[in-house]
Amino acid sequence: MWTSASFCLYTLAYLNKYLSGSIFINYYFDGVAGVTGYLLGQPLYRYCRMKAAFLVALSVAFVGSLGIYMFEAGILSPYFIDDLGCPESGFEPESPKDKEYHLARVIPFFTFTAKIGNYLLFYCAYQASYTDPRVFPSAKRSTAIGICNFAARFCTIFAPLVAELEKPIPTLVTTIVTEIALLVALTFPSEAQLKREAE
Repeated sequence: MWTSASFCLYTLAYLNKYLSGSIFINYYFDGVAGVTGYLLGQPLYRYCRMKAAFLVALSVAFVGSLGIYMFEAGILSPYFIDDLGCPESGFEPESPKDKEYHLARVIPFFTFTAKIGNYLLFYCAYQASYTDPRVFPSAKRSTAIGICNFAARFCTIFAPLVAELEKPIPTLVTTIVTEIALLVALTFPSEAQLKREAE
């Protein structure tokens, strides 16, 4: 979970300059997503507990990453926002500039969603690592957290290289990494299972 959150967040941060929309808006949303993720992370983890919190965070991140990928790959058309009241671009309809105008109004919201999900995931990973003795027993916690941090940072080394690949490969990679983490989170025991085992 830690590796997925770190790799995807840094890849999306490096992609800010390449994503449709203003680089300033993309970085503004990055900061707001961080604050939002950390504000929502504690209540999410407290009330949903570990497995459900990871599943919620990863689902939000997956929806955001998949949305970016599908719009960048041309699988989905950004022209649906015209029906929602978006003003016309002033460019020739269906031209590359017109498409970029529409993408600049859609992609930042999916980027924002993906970043909120990854910040939530980071917060939940920290909570599980530092507060749950079932994840890491107290006697081995600092070593285990160090190993997790090392593995996450090692994988994150490749984030700037992935971000420089041709569109839409970087967002496809973040979508796949998030999907793998989501599948792994599905294997975690639920609170009910853990209570039964404790009895």
